[in-house]
Amino acid sequence: MEWERIVVGDGVELATRRKGRGGRDVVFVHGWMMTGGVFDKLLDALDDEQLSAWVVDLRGSGESSRDASNYSLDQFAADVCQLIETAQMSRPVMVGHSMGGQIAQLAAARLRDKLAGMVLINPVPVAGLALPDHFRPLFEAAATDEAARATILEHSTLTLDNGDHERLVELSGQVAPDCIAAALDAWTRGGNPEVLAHITVPTLVITTDDAFLPRSLLQRAVADPIANAWLEYVPGPGHYPHVEATGATAELLDSFFASVC
Repeated sequence: MEWERIVVGDGVELATRRKGRGGRDVVFVHGWMMTGGVFDKLLDALDDEQLSAWVVDLRGSGESSRDASNYSLDQFAADVCQLIETAQMSRPVMVGHSMGGQIAQLAAARLRDKLAGMVLINPVPVAGLALPDHFRPLFEAAATDEAARATILEHSTLTLDNGDHERLVELSGQVAPDCIAAALDAWTRGGNPEVLAHITVPTLVITTDDAFLPRSLLQRAVADPIANAWLEYVPGPGHYPHVEATGATAELLDSFFASVC
């Protein structure tokens, strides 16, 4: 993969990795306490001859600036939009996971017909997601406690092997503590779901046996408000199907990419 960097409006440097030089640009947006490395297995499994994949490390994560002062959902979405504009992408597809799916929805509401489509993998609804009271202290500890991050990953996955678990814990350590703490508040609180009415591009919502984001919630809070959205269910995995069930997830994405090319 090739590293490319852009500087966004407030001076923060975003790092992206680019794989492939096909005609369809695809932007991958990771979730909370992760980096773009969470998509590595998926990228290896995709039929990428026709794709140009752009994998962003959000501000505060991975190789991007880790000393930013604004970790709001609106700022994350603005960063993604600026990446697309700066790279002069022509009607790309966005793929977002978890909080990255929430960010992708907000970005899509701004970009509208400048996108060709969107894939949301167990996305957090734009309106936010309240954590059960007994989980809140664990998630709040994640900013500075590796053991807490490891436990969160254990609770949120169902078919993750030990090697992949270790890899995700490692990636979680590449996120600034301030980013983990502020972004937790951002995605749980959420934003204005009325913006979803502005999204009309084909939108695939991938749902699994994720206990935190059940199918009924994703149907009601994500798919129903978006005019051209539908759910596809992958049985077995939890919150990270692109890591837990990479082959099945890649098949869905390959089919979707072919349909919008």
